[in-house]
Amino acid sequence: MIDRTTMRLIWVGLGAATALGASVAVAQPSYPTRTITVIVPMSPGGPPDVISRLVVPQLTGPLGVPIVVENKPGAGGAIGAAQVARSSPDGYVLLAATNNALSVIPATRKDAGYTLKDFAAIGGFAIDPGVFVTRPGGPWKDLDGFVDYARKNPGKLSYGSAGVGTTTHLAMEALKQAHGLEIVHVPFKGTQPAKAAVLGGHISVAVGPVSVMMPQIRSGELLPLVTTSRTRVRDLPTVPTVSEKGAPQASFNLWVGLYAPADTPKAVINKLKATLANILSDPKVAESVESLGMVLDLTEPEQAINRLEAEYEVVVELAKKLPLAQ
Repeated sequence: MIDRTTMRLIWVGLGAATALGASVAVAQPSYPTRTITVIVPMSPGGPPDVISRLVVPQLTGPLGVPIVVENKPGAGGAIGAAQVARSSPDGYVLLAATNNALSVIPATRKDAGYTLKDFAAIGGFAIDPGVFVTRPGGPWKDLDGFVDYARKNPGKLSYGSAGVGTTTHLAMEALKQAHGLEIVHVPFKGTQPAKAAVLGGHISVAVGPVSVMMPQIRSGELLPLVTTSRTRVRDLPTVPTVSEKGAPQASFNLWVGLYAPADTPKAVINKLKATLANILSDPKVAESVESLGMVLDLTEPEQAINRLEAEYEVVVELAKKLPLAQ
């Protein structure tokens, strides 16, 4: 049997060990303690890059560490996204990306190198709706006129997108299917070249984010026909949405959000989520986002993932019809 003296020593030892463990736990530094790198998997100057550089650096103050925004373009966003997917799940390498990188690419490319399951959502922060534009003075004044002309002239019209498999490409293809149209697709390496082509009269219509097309819409150089937004765009109140025009399946928008590698600790995700939410609650930030032609979109992590999963399924089915799957 253990005598009282031995038992007393055991309890003293256990108490000391517990106290030591508690002190070690308190002494452990809390996240974050060093620089956080946020990968933007697109080229500098595009809508995802601009909005990310507006929102993400503001995490620096509340988190107390430097935030470095780094562009890793290539393969429509797949290169940068794959890099983050392979990173250590510790919260020090994050991804600021659109749904094009996280739902469209995995749905259309077998060689993407990642899936949506490789990421944990922190939250969405902006939506950039798409808009179909044409030069004014043509044979159509609105979407109805465009659809009627296209039906009567199959194969004679052309449209430009940011490339095969992008949201701009999918939006027009879905609209074509909804109305039974034959319009030639001219893919470009980005929205800016597509916009230049429609301004120059080389293509009939271009599809791109509102933020990119808005300056020429405001100047009268481009005529907006329809948007892909769920509701009417604030700065384009007279322009209908694809849902209003009988093609809700064409509602492909750019959603920009912040993501971490899968298995990142929940405490880290929650801290980043709360910090992002506080930043987006600032009216000045909201005004800055909307001044770019975008819509502020504070999306909960679960909602962001559910939305990406739903779009993934839509794209998979659309890709079979086009076809896009590789």
